[in-house]
Parts: sequence; C-alpha cells; structure tokens
Amino acid sequence: MSEWVLSCIDDSPYALAVIDCGAWASQVLQRPLRLLHVLDDLAYPTSPNLTGAIGLGSYESLLSELATLDQERNRLALRHSKELLRQAKARALEQKALEPSRIGRHGNLLQTLSELEPSIRLLILGKQGQQSQGELGDQVERIVRQLKCHILICQQQFKPPQQVMLAFDGSASSINAVNKVATSPYFQGLNIHLVTVVAASQATEVDQAPLLAQAKHLRQAGLAVQTEILTGDVTTALQDYGQQQGIDLLVMGAFGHSRLRQLLLGSTTTSMIKQAQQSVMIIR
Repeated sequence: MSEWVLSCIDDSPYALAVIDCGAWASQVLQRPLRLLHVLDDLAYPTSPNLTGAIGLGSYESLLSELATLDQERNRLALRHSKELLRQAKARALEQKALEPSRIGRHGNLLQTLSELEPSIRLLILGKQGQQSQGELGDQVERIVRQLKCHILICQQQFKPPQQVMLAFDGSASSINAVNKVATSPYFQGLNIHLVTVVAASQATEVDQAPLLAQAKHLRQAGLAVQTEILTGDVTTALQDYGQQQGIDLLVMGAFGHSRLRQLLLGSTTTSMIKQAQQSVMIIR
C-alpha cells in the first residue's frame, strides 16, 4: 500500500506551517503529500436534526426555516473547505511537495485519521487547532494518545530543522526512537543532541553507558551526535536546553518508562508538547 505524508489543515494560524512542513517531509521521504480538511459533523451536520420537532402553525414553519438556514450554512462551509484545500495545494506546489492532492471529509477528525492511518507515513498537525482555546488542541491530544503512526506537531512557523534534540531514557521506546533516527532520511546531515534527564540527587550516580552506546550507534549511521545529561524537572530541563542550543525539532518515543514516560501518560501526558518552543516529533 502506498504511504503518504498527511497534513491536517484548518483555519488556525498553524495551517501554513503544517503545509510547509508537509512539503518538506514529502521531499525528504520521497512520498506524496495529502492535504486533509475535515468538516466536523457536530458543527456542520449533513442534515438538520428535527427529532421531536412536532408542532403546529408558525412553530412548524419556523423549524422549517431554521432547517433551510442550516443547509445554506453547511453548503457555504463545504465551499469554504474546498477553497481552503485548493489554496493549500497551491502553496504545497510552490514549496515543491511531491504529488500534492486534497482530501475533504465530513465527519470526525480522529475517526477520519483512524480510517486513513494504514496509508500514513507521517502525520502533521498544528499544535493548536481552529477550535482550541488552550495551549494545545484537545483533538491533538486525543490523536497523539490513540494513533500509532509517527506524528509531527508544528509551531506557527516552520523551517527545515538543523538542530534535533532526541530525548532518551533507556526504555525500549526510546531505543526504538534512536533506531528510527539512525535509519530515517529526516535526520541525515542534521546535528543530533542525544539528551537524558535525571534527578539532581542521581547526577553523580547515573550510568552513562546506555546513552553512550546509543550515541555510538547514531555516529555509525553517519550522524553528527553530541550527548548531554541534564538534571531536574524533565520538561523544564529539556526546554531550557532546547532554547540554549537553538533546537528546531524535539524527537521522542511514544511511550517510555520512568520520568520521560510521565510526559505521555496520566495528567502530564502533553506537558512537553504544550511547553515546547519547537516542533515535536512522536516516534512510534
């Protein structure tokens, strides 16, 4: 089955970055780019729901008029979706994306992505969607938790990364992430910062052998690597280091153990993504 890079677009300020990131990934992976826009069924139902709307006279007439208005609203939303995708494709072509094409759907975003997932090589999302009120879109959080494909979450501005921070905690998931970085075309020619975080009380006792072994593996794959052991709160330590080193992209495994695992489970599931000042790639 053919695999794509899939960029999810909407009317949020992140849309242009998502398109540009998709074009970059399409070139790097030599995979076609698909541009997806989903009209949410809750906001734009395909047909008005008049369940229980039994009335007489003017009340019944009013319901009919409201249904007509809903249909017109949905028709305009569909036109807007098609125009949004048309402009997205035009920008993707300008950015040299491979074979960009449009996918317009009516339904639920997570359900749509679940259906498309077998064909997704890399899923690209904006950090905050059109309907989001907080730092991280609710749909983004649900997608990160439930989908099993690689996911790249963009900031409002995108530029091809040069400095990559790879979070490592010794878990099977983080070792898998190292292996994927070693073999992926994304990271060829980039500077890799292999970073782990320990509690301050463990700083003098930490076993560096697993970190150094993974750094050696990356260097044998032809990558430029430097290692760093940080102390303190995981999220704060990684973000401070990212700012100091001019990190463009943070890469982490989907599930780990110990302190890094807490970034993607429980109440602190999305703390790293929320606070990140750079794009974040979740490796499966």
